[in-house]
Amino acid sequence: MSAGEAVTDEGRGMLRTRYAALKRQVPFIYAISLLNFIGFHFATSRQWQASLWPGGLLIAFMLIRLLYWMRREAHVPAPEAILARMRPMPFIAAMLSLAFGVWGLIVFETGRPAELNYAILFGSLTALGCAYGLASFPNVARMPLVFLALPLAARLVFTGEAALVGLGLCLILVICLILRLLGTHERGFVQLIRARSAVEAERGRALEAEQRALSEAARAQVIADTDDLTGLPNRRAFLKAAEACAALPEDKAVAVAIVDLDNFKPINDVFGHMVGDQLLRQIGSRLETLRGDTGMVARIGG
Repeated sequence: MSAGEAVTDEGRGMLRTRYAALKRQVPFIYAISLLNFIGFHFATSRQWQASLWPGGLLIAFMLIRLLYWMRREAHVPAPEAILARMRPMPFIAAMLSLAFGVWGLIVFETGRPAELNYAILFGSLTALGCAYGLASFPNVARMPLVFLALPLAARLVFTGEAALVGLGLCLILVICLILRLLGTHERGFVQLIRARSAVEAERGRALEAEQRALSEAARAQVIADTDDLTGLPNRRAFLKAAEACAALPEDKAVAVAIVDLDNFKPINDVFGHMVGDQLLRQIGSRLETLRGDTGMVARIGG
């Protein structure tokens, strides 16, 4: 995730899709984290009623974040707003993972044997569940695995006890598998968004070409129905209008007047065709001012 994803159309679409996927998963991520934090907190606390640190503060913080993400949004925010909202997410993921990891290691070193099992169980479940839920942002999804699950697994290996070493190695293999799946998921996700962007771009080009074709067809129609010299409708347009008038009900009266220009040829002979063309344009313009809203002035002769 970077500012570059908010620049191109493909990047903006990818960022919106990542955010939409994350927003659906966030309630489950915090629910998993809260349940495991609370379970580990009360399973390892000597005195439940006096255990505000560190579990109580972490739980309160996650409740606040859960309420923040559960706000209803009318629409997906703009990419710039998404970037601003997601900027603290890596820090929060690293902080919570490290807090739980350090807490688990402390309990692992100082707790009773039964509490060691709780540290491994709750820590691993939190790391694996959060990593899967954050898969749309793989760099953040790796943090629970690296900062929480991996230290616990390494600590198991360094105990030297055969059963715990085997459990630690198995957990490390699971972590490696999920890290690999996150990479595969990211590549597939990017390919999917790029394919979708390509389809959308092709659809946009097709619509643009269709609009251009319609515009050209309309322009060709106007040219075909317009007299080049005067800009008035030509004989073709006039005949179309006449056919339309002939189809009107009998109570709709239509008048047709034909105007001829007497002694026009001497103007061309004496003053030239350029002046004659200017005169035709001026006559057409003056007749246009007289036709009203429903009339039509057309040049049907040569």
